[in-house]
Amino acid sequence: MDTRTVTESRTLEAAPAAVARAIASPHGLAVWYCDDARSDRRPDGTLALGWNEGARWYGRWTAFEPERLAWRLRDDVSGAEGTVAFALAPEGDGTRVEVTAVAPAGEAEGVAARWREALADLAAYVTTGANARFLRRPMLGIDVDVFTPEQAAARGYPVSRGIRLGDVTADGAAAAAGLAKGDIVVGLGGNEVTGWPSLVAALAAHRAGETVEVSAWRGDERLELPVTLKARERQAQAESPEALAAAVTETTDDLVTRLSGALDGLTDAQAARKPGGEEWSVKEVLAHLVLSERYGHDSLTRLAADDAAPTWPERAEPLYQAALVGLPLDDLRSLLVSDLRLTEAIIVAALADAPPPVFHELAGTVAFAPIHWDDHLAQVAALRAGAPEAVPV
Repeated sequence: MDTRTVTESRTLEAAPAAVARAIASPHGLAVWYCDDARSDRRPDGTLALGWNEGARWYGRWTAFEPERLAWRLRDDVSGAEGTVAFALAPEGDGTRVEVTAVAPAGEAEGVAARWREALADLAAYVTTGANARFLRRPMLGIDVDVFTPEQAAARGYPVSRGIRLGDVTADGAAAAAGLAKGDIVVGLGGNEVTGWPSLVAALAAHRAGETVEVSAWRGDERLELPVTLKARERQAQAESPEALAAAVTETTDDLVTRLSGALDGLTDAQAARKPGGEEWSVKEVLAHLVLSERYGHDSLTRLAADDAAPTWPERAEPLYQAALVGLPLDDLRSLLVSDLRLTEAIIVAALADAPPPVFHELAGTVAFAPIHWDDHLAQVAALRAGAPEAVPV
């Protein structure tokens, strides 16, 4: 095969050690370069990179030194091999990064363009912690409910795979197109949607402002709706460790207070009541929040340790909920308050020595928490309003 060596370079406003860490760590790689990474950070250590679109590359680090990192990987599908080397050199207060890759001659220009974009994404990550790849992705404005083939068969759905919509953001792209909670999305832009990874992969082929066709089921009715995708907005965040520590304490105090107000006067029977359709009971909502906090504990500690992020236990959630709904309501509330306080403690501890990327993600966690809780506390209020002998909130 006729090949060509591609070289791209950029100066980053970060120390060489910080740049090397971002290039080699599974967490860093999964922000600026790919969507999932496993990295044994040592000479001849194993390396695996994955993308939501389905590509998977496996191999090893062929060089692992402070000033030079290199890998050799093989495509899991085609068997094609790729080699990439990173040379790092101090330049002023920053680091000059030079990337050298071997590409088929006919693809060299495309490979060079992708590495220019990747270096820009690396620069954003090491200096501000921003996930530029994520911010470029368009938004549908949806939450996702658990949807398994077993559920589909038990409830007589017309399809067994897809994305079942949870809450739909009022001003989001999905709502504007007419999609609603409970709809099952099975296609986007001509691509089949069988679950979350395939939906993300389908969205990755598009940009904000584009209009794509979304295929969905509402009961036994097939829908084909044009959806105009919206851009993501970076949320306002605390700008210093001191401000973030104060923000996480304030946020946690507020959530504990709101949780108490949402549950006060509610009986165990009311909290366990299952409404019709796919709605959770109050206890199931609380169990979901407990699972979310504990997933957050794992995510935050892995982030601080610069390790690979965990995967949300989608298929295990119904079992988790079934286990927790058997607890008395007061015990479930106490468990959730304890988990909130542990989240707060982990974030404050991680702030002690957090580089910009870690600080950014900690700040993002604090900024997102009230949004997530708003949705589920609204669920609790609606369930209380519809329960027999409901206690006003």
